[in-house]
Amino acid sequence: GRRQCSAYTLRGLALAGSRLSREFKSCTYRSPPRPIMGAKANVTREIVVPVPANELYALLSDYSKYYDIWPKDYKAVTVAHKRKTDFGRKDMATVEFEHTPIMGYSMAYKLNVEGVPGRSVLWTLNSSNLLASNVGGWTLKDQGNGETKVSYGCAVELNANVPGFVTSFILGQAFPKMLKTFSKSAVREWEIIQAER
Repeated sequence: GRRQCSAYTLRGLALAGSRLSREFKSCTYRSPPRPIMGAKANVTREIVVPVPANELYALLSDYSKYYDIWPKDYKAVTVAHKRKTDFGRKDMATVEFEHTPIMGYSMAYKLNVEGVPGRSVLWTLNSSNLLASNVGGWTLKDQGNGETKVSYGCAVELNANVPGFVTSFILGQAFPKMLKTFSKSAVREWEIIQAER
């Protein structure tokens, strides 16, 4: 009786141990989900700014001022080329941006920018160390009462070696914050212009 009981107990323990071992392995050695690399994301925002469209365009197309507007976001902004086309109706420029590190990633990029006075500032990517694609712009719609509806849109794709959550952070938090900062800066600049007049 003792031997049979002992054998039964050992058999049960062996079975239980095998089950626990399988569960332990499944919990311990299960590979964590890999981050999506090189993800795409886009963002669109609208805001009404109490500044005329022409004045907003003057601020948006003065690329050398971007560092002053967003000192926490840019380490350097350099206008490489600037010229007028379409009989002076469009402003073309190539602008180089160097961002402060975003989630540990240093980002630099060059944009080809096309501006239509009082209406829009649009860009496409020229080159970058992290971005595979960057298409977007600011569209201005004068409301006729000294206010302007500003529409901001941007579609970004990062290179394959950059985690997708970095893209989500850039477009979900960093860029919308920059839009609010621009609005405040535009209002402040407009107040200064009005005071000087």
